[in-house]
Amino acid sequence: MASPSQPPLFVLGTSSKTRHKLFKDNFDAPFTTLRPCIDEQGVNVGSSPRSSSDPKQLALEIAGRKADALVPMLQENSILITSDQVMLHAGKIREKPKDIEQCRHYLRSYSKHHAMTVTAVVVHRKSDDIRISGVDTCTQYFRSIPDDIVEQLLEKGEVLHCAGGITVEDELLKPYLALRQGDLDSFMGLPVRLLRRLIMELGVNI
Repeated sequence: MASPSQPPLFVLGTSSKTRHKLFKDNFDAPFTTLRPCIDEQGVNVGSSPRSSSDPKQLALEIAGRKADALVPMLQENSILITSDQVMLHAGKIREKPKDIEQCRHYLRSYSKHHAMTVTAVVVHRKSDDIRISGVDTCTQYFRSIPDDIVEQLLEKGEVLHCAGGITVEDELLKPYLALRQGDLDSFMGLPVRLLRRLIMELGVNI
């Protein structure tokens, strides 16, 4: 464990600007970032097809693989945070859309059925290789999303890089958000309450 005179260095193992901003806005601690280079699409849980995997186990497995890839790069006083998110829609797993057409289909479908995000967080302390993890969920219901809004979101492009092809924090979508069960930050990809609890379980005040 790092000495009291040497505060931990938080490392966000993600290239997501949204996760970077959520951490910066909610935690009074400096941090750096690393990008995990893994084949997320190649990760499976057990022998089941990926599309029918347990979403919690799948998200945990991918977040853990991200941590495995980054731990060798860490300084001794580092605390690494990795995360992964999958989305459930009508009982089926959705990840990042493969292309614009799939993203368009995803966006149009949310007017008919709610979306639930399943987000796993892994926290790994380098000094003693203690690793803890957890999962949080959030369910979002939508009003009918007009086609012109769908096309504007596609043109902006951010939705193409998000699980389920949707960014609920986008101003274009806000008029079409209905009931939400869970925290907005969880739907956005970094459940702050869960992360804070995991960090405190390591004995670190933040």
